[in-house]
Amino acid sequence: MKKTTFTFFFALFVSSLFAQSDKYTKKVAQETCDCLSKEEIEPFTREKYEKVLVKCLFSADELNESMKENKLDLSKGQDAGRDLGMKIGLKMIELDCKSYLDYSLKLVEEQNADKAVENEENNVTYGIFEGLDKSGDFAYFIVKDEAGRTYKFMWQEYFEGSELFMAEPLDELIGKEIEVGWYKKEVYLPRLNDYFMVKIIQTVNID
Repeated sequence: MKKTTFTFFFALFVSSLFAQSDKYTKKVAQETCDCLSKEEIEPFTREKYEKVLVKCLFSADELNESMKENKLDLSKGQDAGRDLGMKIGLKMIELDCKSYLDYSLKLVEEQNADKAVENEENNVTYGIFEGLDKSGDFAYFIVKDEAGRTYKFMWQEYFEGSELFMAEPLDELIGKEIEVGWYKKEVYLPRLNDYFMVKIIQTVNID
C-alpha cells in the first residue's frame, strides 16, 4: 500500500513539473470522466474496469487531437497507448474526477486481495501482530493484514525466536509488523472432539 500511495503522489508531482499545452488532453480527460461516472461496474474486476475505461477513452470526441497534442501515434504499438492512458489518467486526477479516483481505489483493493491470496499460496502471511489467544487447547497467534482480515495460526511446535513470545506481558510486541510462515495440518481438537485443518506456525519474523 505504501508503494501505491508513493506512485500516486509521484504522478501528481511529475504532472506539475511537466505541465504543457493540454487543451485537448483536458477535454478528453473530462469526457472520459463523464463517461466513467455513468458506468456501474458490479461486481468490480480489473478486466471489466479496463474495458469500460478503454471504451470511454476512445469515445471521446477530441481523442485524435489529444494524440497530436502529445505527439503520439497508436499505430506504433502498445507503448503509445500506454503513454496516452497515463497522460489522460494524470489529467483526470488533476480534474479531481471522482469516478476515476473511486475505481482506482477499487483496483488497488483488488490488487491487495490478489497479493494476499498469492502470499497464502506461498504459506506466508504479513500483517500486524495483535496478540495470543490462549483460551483453547492451544495458543494461537492473531494477525491482521493490511486489508483488515484477521488470521489465527496455531503455535504447536518450536520455531526460532519463539522464546520472545513466552514472556508476559506482550505489550511491546503487539502492534508490530509480523511475517508468519506456516503449513496446513489436520489436528485433533479435544474441546471440539473432532479433527480440523489448521495453520501451524513454522517461522516468525517481527520488526
